[in-house]
Amino acid sequence: LQLVPHQSIFDAVSMSGNLDEEALRSLVTRHEASGLDVLCAPNDPGDADRIPVPTVAEVIKVARRHYDYVLIDTPPSFTEHVLASVDVSDALVLIATLDIPAVKNLRVALDTLDMIGSPKDARIIVLNKADTKVGLRPEDVESAIKTGIAVNIPNSLTVPASVNRG
Repeated sequence: LQLVPHQSIFDAVSMSGNLDEEALRSLVTRHEASGLDVLCAPNDPGDADRIPVPTVAEVIKVARRHYDYVLIDTPPSFTEHVLASVDVSDALVLIATLDIPAVKNLRVALDTLDMIGSPKDARIIVLNKADTKVGLRPEDVESAIKTGIAVNIPNSLTVPASVNRG
């Protein structure tokens, strides 16, 4: 979104236990073109490690009361922060592409979600660049993950071009 945030989720640490909608509003950065409010990650990756897991859960709970929809863009690993996000989420959107490492990682993610008791009916599998001719087909992915794909997004050269244009 090419935002330049003045605050990040790291700033919520000092508000832990007292976070309310007004405090959350002070942390978000407004994306003027879309009207989205974004709570950005810290600029310093080391700050992310110093955010207590309960703070993440508290931020999400306050955001859920204030916004109609809360989207959480997590890293592709099951950190404590990601697990806290999963615990308070209504739906999980898992995205993969038509390559063996991505499909393997998706299978591992699904197995992990099964192991922690995440409901299967709350998962939405999205296959990005689903029409590329790379030797795997969406049907092969479904067979490998033993789950249906909800959405197939075709490849489009306009997407990286638009990102590069800002």
